[in-house]
Amino acid sequence: MTRKADLSDRVPVTDADFPSGALAQTLAMPSEAGSSPADAARPLVTIAIPSYNHERYIGECIASIIAQDYANIELIIIDDGSSDGSRAAIEALVPQCHDRFARFEFRARENRGLAATLNEAVDWARGRYFSLIASDDLMLASKTSVLVGRIEQADADVAGVFAGGNLIDEEGRRVGLLAPPERSYRFEDIILRRHFLVAPSQLLVLEKLRQVGPVPSDLYIEDWYLWLALTRNGDRLQVIGDALIGYRQHAANMSRKVGKMLASRAQILGYHADSPFYDVAMAKCYLAAAMDHSATSKRLSLQSLSAAFGHSRRILWSRSLPRLIGKLLVPNAGLRILKQRRDRARRGAGRG
Repeated sequence: MTRKADLSDRVPVTDADFPSGALAQTLAMPSEAGSSPADAARPLVTIAIPSYNHERYIGECIASIIAQDYANIELIIIDDGSSDGSRAAIEALVPQCHDRFARFEFRARENRGLAATLNEAVDWARGRYFSLIASDDLMLASKTSVLVGRIEQADADVAGVFAGGNLIDEEGRRVGLLAPPERSYRFEDIILRRHFLVAPSQLLVLEKLRQVGPVPSDLYIEDWYLWLALTRNGDRLQVIGDALIGYRQHAANMSRKVGKMLASRAQILGYHADSPFYDVAMAKCYLAAAMDHSATSKRLSLQSLSAAFGHSRRILWSRSLPRLIGKLLVPNAGLRILKQRRDRARRGAGRG
């Protein structure tokens, strides 16, 4: 159930030269949250973890929230019918959570899906701000305090703030950096996929989140739906460049499921079919699918490219199109070799 945002065609991933062990040291910092009146007077922040079959990672995720240097946090963890040992891993940390947080709840129930879990967490929340984090991702200790400081100073039309992050692999090793530029994004940027928003870094205004209503239960990409809903009325999403989260990349990431991703993007755009950007947005979604298919199936890639041109010929000016044509001209075996070499190089950089 816990799924990853699609970053493949819009986030420049670069190898990073991080100090060895710095992320683990940051996450291990003891929380100084406590009892000072000044801390209690700061805005309450709701953090929600939807948990599903992440027994291996959920404890580290929770520990990173316990270690936040921001005091006034409430935490809700909802296990959405995990079939592994996730529930036991969470229960082992429940006493620490009750001691650490201003308000805490752990719920374990049958599987209902991520959208229903998100809606349930929003209903429970009492904070001024709301943060959702996947159960295999991590927060650096200053994440909440830095973003609360920014959003408290932001204009009234800012519906949320985002940051950058460290890409980590299944073993927690750094393999890259998500370094967005400091800027704001409006509806046009987001629907046309000209945005760089790192999903687990977000801190949203809870009142604005509730105003856009519950997330439809059948959605597969909840974050893009929310970002469009939050900005459709003219509000903005603001980004700072600081790396404040650990974003885990592994074989189960949703962005690898090309057909399902395309269908979900089209479904979400259907809510904005009256937008003047709709046709171009659909074309860009098919172009992204063509890029994703190009490594494994030229036939599917060409079909997606044809569908993209059917929606809008403006993709002729897309910067992705020359890269796609280059991939289609290279035999698939050659593409697989190039990808394997790139992956080995990234793993080597992560170990360094």
